[in-house]
Amino acid sequence: MLKIIKTSDYKKDLTNICKFYNSNLKIESIIARNELFLENIIVKKDNFWKPIFDKNKCYCISHKENLVFVWSSDFPIWIDIEYFKQRNIEILNYHNDFEYNLIWEKNLENFYIFWTIKESIIKLFNTTLDDLENIKIKEITKSKNKIDEIYFNLKAISKFNNKKIITYSWIIEKNIIYSYSFFLD
Repeated sequence: MLKIIKTSDYKKDLTNICKFYNSNLKIESIIARNELFLENIIVKKDNFWKPIFDKNKCYCISHKENLVFVWSSDFPIWIDIEYFKQRNIEILNYHNDFEYNLIWEKNLENFYIFWTIKESIIKLFNTTLDDLENIKIKEITKSKNKIDEIYFNLKAISKFNNKKIITYSWIIEKNIIYSYSFFLD
């Protein structure tokens, strides 16, 4: 299951659900957990309504502002979603020149393509942002892919910790990008 949900379009009644969750949770987290519950990914909840995930299932949640990106299946895939926003030009230095040359130039859109690729890989390996520079993107091509009505049009091949990783990405309306990564075995 792979879904992107706009919180403003969410039709479920969260009144009863929200009161059981920790008040520190963002509405996006509550919606993502509820979707996983409705899809039978979360089969149990503890006394505080925190999800107890099936150890045989894999899941990942990413959210930004009013968007929730939810994924679950029997094999590990990890996701990230980002809004493009204006930033100091220095942020472009998070990625190396070789990577920017793979997709022609150093600009904010390309920064976010690389960011979501690397962020999804960081989640896949359960590591930290300190490892961004150690994730080496080797190739990016245009490649159409679709999972559960979610479209992707870029394919990246990367290497991290001696593992090859494939990532698919998609840019929506020039201001949102999402990616998912998995091991290439």
